[in-house]
Amino acid sequence: AAAAGATVVASRRGRAWQMNAGATGAVQADVLLFLHADTQLPLGALAAVQQALADPLVLGGCFQLRFDDERESLVLWLWGWCTRCWLLRSHRLVFGDRALFVRRSVFEAMGGYREWPLLEDCDFVLRLRKLGGSRGFAFVPLDVVTSARRLLEVGPLRQQILNTSIFLLWYFGVSPARLREWYSYKKPQSREKVG
Repeated sequence: AAAAGATVVASRRGRAWQMNAGATGAVQADVLLFLHADTQLPLGALAAVQQALADPLVLGGCFQLRFDDERESLVLWLWGWCTRCWLLRSHRLVFGDRALFVRRSVFEAMGGYREWPLLEDCDFVLRLRKLGGSRGFAFVPLDVVTSARRLLEVGPLRQQILNTSIFLLWYFGVSPARLREWYSYKKPQSREKVG
């Protein structure tokens, strides 16, 4: 990344710590955009963020989601479709893989991401929505494309049920540290044919 001209910031392991370190250690900018390594921005993404933030009431927002292998699973297609359907637009369906963006001043006033082992993105979106109200969070009508690798390895339906269960348990008071134990990802063992 450094060879390509990017500013590289060292951090401890964990998305919340890494995103906070990147936000404080990166070049000063008025807007922060948090992009997962396995997610790609669409053409026109930065202009769309600028357009959304032209409204002074908008504090931040996200993109719609599409998986790179939606054709492999109806569950993947349906989840992506839910993020693209205007009837289902809800800040409660926003996770970090949707390329969150926020005004730097707001990010700093909020204290950044809470340094949790997971759900830091959901927490951040809920706090941002609470701070800005219904007009404070923008849904950009462009799709980011994220990798379906993990979902396909675990099983899309199984992973979405796990994700939903963890989110609901957290929403009703179970700590992220406790939930992290349940969420631990272990790549499935390959099955070798015998005989």
